Amino acid sequence: MSDYNCALLLMAAGSSRRFGENKLLLTDSNCTYLAINTAQRYAHLSVKWAIINANQLSLLPGLCQLGYQVKVVSASSSFSESLKQLVHTTSHYNAWLIALADMPLVSRSTVDQITLSLSQGNQLVVPRFQGVRGNPVGVGRQYLPVINALNGDIGLRKIVEQQPTQVTWIDTNDQGIIFDIDETKDWAQYNELVNLIR
Repeated sequence: MSDYNCALLLMAAGSSRRFGENKLLLTDSNCTYLAINTAQRYAHLSVKWAIINANQLSLLPGLCQLGYQVKVVSASSSFSESLKQLVHTTSHYNAWLIALADMPLVSRSTVDQITLSLSQGNQLVVPRFQGVRGNPVGVGRQYLPVINALNGDIGLRKIVEQQPTQVTWIDTNDQGIIFDIDETKDWAQYNELVNLIR
């Protein structure tokens, strides 16, 4: 299975209640949205889908420019509802790489390691940094019934916790797999890192 048969699903429909504002619409010093910065991390993959909510239509041009197909849902959709909608839309693929739009520092190397593992037939592939579980997560068709049974704002963590022996771990030095923008201090730290790189 090549990565053409694996669909990247970018989860970007969250309401950011904990953050206090829609964090995916935050812009960096280059006036680029957080969600678009994350989307760029996966732009080299052949099949890319993103799901956004009705309050995030300003993300559409940037996502389309990167080659994403985009599904728009209501602002009240839960994580599991959004995930199930994207999986249903791409149900003819053999596997899915499920990425979170508030994690903009995942390396291309990690992405490629996970998709390679999926192509080798592994059904549940999770990256790990110094023993800490991270994202994105690769899931094969075997888990379609489990995904369909998810409810509320519960994601793949539940699947990993319930079936730890089924996980193919990708141990990596990529700290980006555990760095997300949950609080304003995380956003400030991200911008500092990005400015150093530039």
